[in-house]
Order: sequence, then C-alpha cells, then structure tokens
Amino acid sequence: GGGDLAAFAYLNVPALLAKFSDQMGAQELHIANALGLDTLRAAAYGLSFKGDGFRDTMVLHAPGADHGIFPAFKMKPLTAPRTLDLVPASAFYWGEVNFPFAELLARVRGLVQAIDPDMVQAMEGMLAEVDQVVGVSLEKELLAGMGDTYGVYAGFPPSGGLYPEVAVILQLKDGAGYEGVLDRFSTSMAGILNEEGDVIASTRVLEYHGIRLHLFDLQAARGDDVVPFTPTWAILGDRLIMTLVPHTMKEIVLRAQGRISAPGLASKEDFQALMQVKPVDSGAFGYLDLKSASALIYDTLVPLLQTVAKPNVMQDVELPIDWAQ
Repeated sequence: GGGDLAAFAYLNVPALLAKFSDQMGAQELHIANALGLDTLRAAAYGLSFKGDGFRDTMVLHAPGADHGIFPAFKMKPLTAPRTLDLVPASAFYWGEVNFPFAELLARVRGLVQAIDPDMVQAMEGMLAEVDQVVGVSLEKELLAGMGDTYGVYAGFPPSGGLYPEVAVILQLKDGAGYEGVLDRFSTSMAGILNEEGDVIASTRVLEYHGIRLHLFDLQAARGDDVVPFTPTWAILGDRLIMTLVPHTMKEIVLRAQGRISAPGLASKEDFQALMQVKPVDSGAFGYLDLKSASALIYDTLVPLLQTVAKPNVMQDVELPIDWAQ
C-alpha cells in the first residue's frame, strides 16, 4: 500500500500448515500440495487510500513454485493492451487478460494428473466425446489456434440501440486459417441446437466493407417466444471478434478501419488514471465505470418498472410507488 497504507494483514502460511496439517487427512493433504499449497510462503492484504479513491491488494507469495496453480496459470505481463483500440468511449466495462489459451488444457491436465492420475483418463474420454459432438477438436484446433490475449467490453451503443454492446475479442495465431475451424464449429452447434428442438438455428455470411460477418440466426421453434440476439463473429486480421448482434460488429469494423474518428475508451481521464496505477507486470486489467453502469440500470429498469410492474405487479399492493422517483 505504500505511504498511504491504512490497513495491513499478514499470514505466515508455513506456520499455519505446521499447526493444522496433522488435522488434515492424507487425501486432503495430497490434494492441497498438488494444488501448490506447500509452495505458499506468505499471504498478505493491504488497504490504502489515494485522493478520492482506495486500493486494496491481496498478495500470495510463492517464490520458485514449480507445481500447482501458481505456475499453471501464470500470465504474461500486460504491457500494451491489444484490444483497447476497438473499444468506444461509451463502454462502461473493459477487461483484458494475457494467458496462453493454447496451453490451457495441458496445464489443467497437469493439475489433474498431480491430484489423481485416474482422473486424467476420464478427462480424455470426456474431451473425445465433446470433440466428436461439436465436429472440431477443442484442444488441437479451437484452443491451439488462439493467441495469448482475451478481451471483452460492454457499453452503450454510440449510435443508439435497445441492448448494450457486448463484444469478445481474441487474438489468433493465424486469422485466415482459423475462420474455417470456427465455421465448422458454428455449423455443428447449429445442428445440435436444432436437434434439441427448442430453437431453430442457422448460419449465414454477410459481406460488410470487405469483412465476412458470420451470423448465427436463432428463432424459437414453437410459440411466440422471442430470441433477441443474433450472435455474430468475424476475423479482423489476427483477431476474432464475437458480438451479440450484427450492429455491434459493424461498428467495430468501422472503428478498426478508421471510418469512425470518435475517441475511444483510452482517451477518458479516469481510465488513464487507473492505467497509471496498474502494476507493471500484471497479467490482466479490468475497468468498470460505476456511474455509467448505474445510469444503464436506471434508464433501462425504471421505464420497465413504471410501465409493467406498476400497473400489473403492484395492483394488489396499497402503496403509491412511483418508480421514476
């Protein structure tokens, strides 16, 4: 917490384990050590104040850990964000993570092997069944083609719209080669949904400013239920973009091609201030604009409550509730 430290707590993990390890069963102790608890030397928490804000920090100190969760999920430093250029200033949330997703299953397999070798065989059988159902290999095709960066943002549509913009951005090793893999996966998923019978799913491609937009059309198989989203994905260079509706994807394409000159999230002062206090070697970063998020909740829920809940839900309650107030 530095010079502005207000509260601090420290835990001597080896001393704690020495005190209570004899109360743990052999199996529980084996699992704890397999997860790397025996590599943990200390844990600490600090709360510090800075200007109008505060920062709380939790540290788990496991120097030289060679097994368990710490090396398995170690991230590369997030020095320069790779998805921020596609995020509009209207976004109330943005997050980015640096992690080698191509190695995810291999690292999980290593943890499972350390905990119970017999579980690895069951895990392999389950993966083989999933691969057969979805028509692609999760490990050798879907995950293997991913890079080290994952980003997601949510925000208000700059040009208006009923639903918030939500987009997922994944770095790819080979964007052109990955399109065919994801196309096969999308077609398989549409077939699975159609077999279940709850919705009717189909895929189609829309050309937009030289970019192929892959639309996943959904409609209710029966009744008058509405499926309000049309999941859409496209590959821009070495990045895979996935959105809930095509309109969001179109705006991302325009921003990526420089056809929209409006400043993005990176230009906001509060965002810049938070980025300056981000630890240099952190592997992930998340931003949440609480004021914008609360405005979204108020602007969306209040009209619904005023028009739906007040005359219907509250008709038997003798309380004059004005949701707009």
